[in-house]
This record gives sequence, structure tokens and C-alpha cells, in this order.
Amino acid sequence: MKKIIILILISLLIVGCQGGDETKYSEDLFEIFYSEEKVTLYYDGMAEYGHILTRSDVKKEGSQGIIVYDGKMNDGAGDEFGERTFTVQYTVEEDKVIETVRVNDYFNRKTKSLNSIIPNQIVLKLPLEVGNTWTYQVVLEGETISRTVTTTIFKIELIPDYPNKKVYHTETVIEGIEGYPNKRYVERRGFAPGFGMLYFENSISSYIDEDGKEVEMPFAFGYALYGWEEGKGGEIKSIYEYLPLYFKQR
Repeated sequence: MKKIIILILISLLIVGCQGGDETKYSEDLFEIFYSEEKVTLYYDGMAEYGHILTRSDVKKEGSQGIIVYDGKMNDGAGDEFGERTFTVQYTVEEDKVIETVRVNDYFNRKTKSLNSIIPNQIVLKLPLEVGNTWTYQVVLEGETISRTVTTTIFKIELIPDYPNKKVYHTETVIEGIEGYPNKRYVERRGFAPGFGMLYFENSISSYIDEDGKEVEMPFAFGYALYGWEEGKGGEIKSIYEYLPLYFKQR
């Protein structure tokens, strides 16, 4: 009987030790995408582009920290023909952040990415240092082949208004993709703790002109965070007034 009790105690100790060693999500990465006071985020950009994100859920489940936003389009196209909504989920793991998007917009043919062409993108990865590069495989919507995605942290800026905060600039590239200048898709983003994504830029695909020739677009598409509400229905606070020294140095 004593042997049985000892074996049970040993088993419980082993299970307890395994549970205590459970991998935890990165607090540093989580704090980039989560701010207690910034509930609704406003973005605008070129050609009257705009969208609004309102945080709908925050979960901390052992090895993952999850932040979910409900989004709606806020641009010149309007919504007279139906809903133009989407969700964005940031899943923070031990060393990376995965962005998952689900789109319900009659104006957008993609359903798994909003403006990027890359679904389930690893938008940030530790260490948060200049030169850190990560590579992974994705299948783009409408394709069956796997493509290589490479992202690099190419610049880190200090925010003079808040010396303990930094802006992490990333560049994401897919080589050998038809329809983009030099067969190269390029995407750039900036992230800052408590603000999440500050800006987004990417290559615009070429189009066929009236003579049937492929014409490359000489500029990129882009948009940026310009304000937020602390709670729902509150005053919209301007990022340019909140971080004047940062924007002055740019």
C-alpha cells in the first residue's frame, strides 16, 4: 500500500513540474499590441482610405496572449452594397506575433488578409534587434504553391516623448511574384509599444492598360494610425499631438 501511495505522489510531482515549465507568451511582444486605454484605433491613408479598429477581446492563455479587434472600413467607397467589416487577431507566442485577418467586404476579393497579400503573417519576432530576420512559407489566396516570406527588422527608432519606448520598423519581401515591380512584393510596417501598428505600406500590383500592356505602379499604397478613443464613444486623441517630438524628428 505504501508503495502505491509513493508512486502516486511521484506521478503528481512529475505532472506538477511539467505544468510549471509551460512555455509562456512574450510580455514584451504582448505590450506592443495591447494598451488598456486605447480601445478604438483610427487609420487613414492615400486615396481616402481609412478603417477603424475596436478591441473586442483580450485573452491570456498560458502559452498565448491574444488581442482581437473588430474592424470596419471608413473610406470613400461607402457601404451601400453591404457590410464592409473584418476582424484582426494578434496571437502572441513565446517569440513571435501572428496576425490573423478575416474579411467580410464586398469590395475586397481577399478573405484572409486586408491590405497585405500575406495571410497569417508573422509580423514580429524576437529578438527585437536591427537585422533580425525570419523566413517562413505561406500559400497566398488564389494560389496552390507555397511561397517564401522573409521579414527583417531594418530600423529601430527612439520615441523622444517616451524614452523607454521604441518604434520597430520591418520590411517583408516575397521574391519572384508576377504582377509586381521587378517581380518583388515589398511590405513595410512600424510598431510601437502600446500603439500596435503605426503604419503600413506595400507594393501595388501592375495593371493592364487599354493597349493590353502591363503597367507598373510607380508608388506604394499606405496608411497610418492618426488617433484613438479611450473607451467607446470618447474623444478621438490625435497621435500627432500625443507624440509631437517623434513626428518632428521624422
